[in-house]
Amino acid sequence: MAIVAPPVTSPDLPTRTATTTPRWARWAAHTAALVAVPSGLWRIGLALGFPLGYTEQGLRYLVGPTAWGPLYLIALSVLTEAAAMLTLGLVQPWGEVVPRWVPLIGGRAIPPLAAIVPAWLGVAGLTMLWTPIVFWWAIPHPDLDHGMIRGGQPTSGGGVGL
Repeated sequence: MAIVAPPVTSPDLPTRTATTTPRWARWAAHTAALVAVPSGLWRIGLALGFPLGYTEQGLRYLVGPTAWGPLYLIALSVLTEAAAMLTLGLVQPWGEVVPRWVPLIGGRAIPPLAAIVPAWLGVAGLTMLWTPIVFWWAIPHPDLDHGMIRGGQPTSGGGVGL
């Protein structure tokens, strides 16, 4: 049998977040939510066809000839920003109590493990995903030069004008 917290009886009931969150923590949560914006805008620019650091050939290779490439880049940007916005739940009342408009569970307290377990699973997954890249950069890959611009000039991989 699952233990379920009773619903909050008063919408005016103050939460710990609203009364005790230090100002620096609110700034940190808002900053973390905004950190993802530049990379999302960069990906959206690529999806719209702007080279943004790539040669035309490099952009075609990255985005691909179908609509799936741009769609993927835009969806990735939206999902990344949505995940980054979840950091606001650490300092907002909706991070402790489910908003009342949510069906079935609205008004109930959110158990801390509901945030801790997914966060640690995300940390483990990203660590496993990105740790090998540290070693990948140490090995030369001349066959992977797809027209990235270095120092403002197209590379020998076949940029425009070469």
